[in-house]
Amino acid sequence: MDMVPIYIFGNDDDKTLGQMLQSALSPFGTAVYPADARQTGTQPCFCITEQKDCSNLPPIRGIAVFKKSFVPAKPVELPPGWVAVISACHDKLKEALRKTGQITVTCGTKATDTFSISGINENQASVSLQRTLKTVTGGIAEPCEITMGLAKPYHPNKILAAAAVLVLSGAGGETVYRV
Repeated sequence: MDMVPIYIFGNDDDKTLGQMLQSALSPFGTAVYPADARQTGTQPCFCITEQKDCSNLPPIRGIAVFKKSFVPAKPVELPPGWVAVISACHDKLKEALRKTGQITVTCGTKATDTFSISGINENQASVSLQRTLKTVTGGIAEPCEITMGLAKPYHPNKILAAAAVLVLSGAGGETVYRV
C-alpha cells in the first residue's frame, strides 16, 4: 500500500481528531502523527498532518479534513486526486468547494450527507455510508453501516470525520473500527 497523506485543517489547537485517526488507523499499518515525528527507515502507511491552511500539499492522492474552525483566507484549491471531508454545517466551505468541482464528502445528520450518524451511545456509534465512494487507494466503498467502537465519548462531528477517513483511506475495508 502506498502512503496515504491525511491533512487536517483548522484554526484551533484541538488535536483530538488527529489522535483518534492515529489510533483507528494503526491496526491497518503505521500511522504517523504528527507527521514530523516519522521514524527513519520506516515508510508509514498513513501520515497525519495538521495545519491552518491548505497550501503545500503533496501532488499525490490524499485526504483533506476540514474542521469547523477552518476559515479560508483564500479560495481552497486541492491537488487532483485529493478528497475533501467537511461537516455538512460548514456552508461557506461547502459552497466554495462546490464551485471548484472538488470531490467533497459531507458528514452530517441528513440523508443527503455522505456519512451520517444513525445511532450513538457512550461505547459506540453507528455511521451510515450513504453512497458509493472511490477510495484514495483506488478501491470502491459501497453504502453500508459502520460501527465505530469508542474508547471515550467523542463529538459526533469527530466520529463522522474519522469514519470518512477510515473508509476513504481504504483501511482494511472493514465495517467495524475502534477509535
